[in-house]
Amino acid sequence: LNISRGNAHSNLKELQNWGLAKIEHVPGDRKDYFVGLKDTWEMFHLIVKERQRREIDPMKRILEECIEKTDGLKSEEAVAFNDQLKGVNGFIDSGCKALEGLLSAQKSNMFKWIMKKLTK
Repeated sequence: LNISRGNAHSNLKELQNWGLAKIEHVPGDRKDYFVGLKDTWEMFHLIVKERQRREIDPMKRILEECIEKTDGLKSEEAVAFNDQLKGVNGFIDSGCKALEGLLSAQKSNMFKWIMKKLTK
């Protein structure tokens, strides 16, 4: 790969943290062997869930705090800002619900649905 051992180690650890790679031991060998997921659908599922946990969930908490703090304010700017925050929060909620629906669908059914939509 032409990368340093440290770089390889860091990236392999991150792949393990995301659940995208695991260590596999070979009897009689002291080395660690890494195996990546083979199923693309499972990889997609894990990546979406992890990104939601790391990025979307914290952003939603902050948005909800801001909405709560600006809810009682009376100025025109504050009301407009609060409405804008609620709009963004609603958009994120809709996106999360759409992702949940996508992730809960059966793999074979989802691919059929996507192909149907793409070929219209």
